[in-house]
Amino acid sequence: MLDFRKELERFEPLLDVERIEERIDKDDMKDLMDILKEFNLNKESSTNQS
Repeated sequence: MLDFRKELERFEPLLDVERIEERIDKDDMKDLMDILKEFNLNKESSTNQS
């Protein structure tokens, strides 16, 4: 059986909550909408070239 207190003692957060926003803002992360927009642009440009 798990000892939750012992597990919580071992837990170390990766980043402070205050620093998470900075880290996310610095990353050039694409979400699904960005990927779909890029896919659509590529599709339109290839259709226009034909």
